[in-house]
Amino acid sequence: YETCRILVEQKEILSMQQLSERVTELRLGNMIDMMLLKTESDYIYEMEIAQRNGEIRFYYVDARTGQLLDNAIKEKSSFELPFFMKIDK
Repeated sequence: YETCRILVEQKEILSMQQLSERVTELRLGNMIDMMLLKTESDYIYEMEIAQRNGEIRFYYVDARTGQLLDNAIKEKSSFELPFFMKIDK
């Protein structure tokens, strides 16, 4: 969490409050877990959300812009992201 806090303070990434204001899908359920991931050039939030209907979904959001990434919604059974590096939880 410390890395996330520092990056938010440096305005490198958006805070969770800013993300929830921009990404409707994050307000449609309860967050179970969140991780900050890093590619070679981007920061990505991986968010595990329990939907109101009981389904668990993973959302991937650009941590700098708050944009929900294309094809970034995955059901738990299809989760696989080998190209990301975990930064902080």
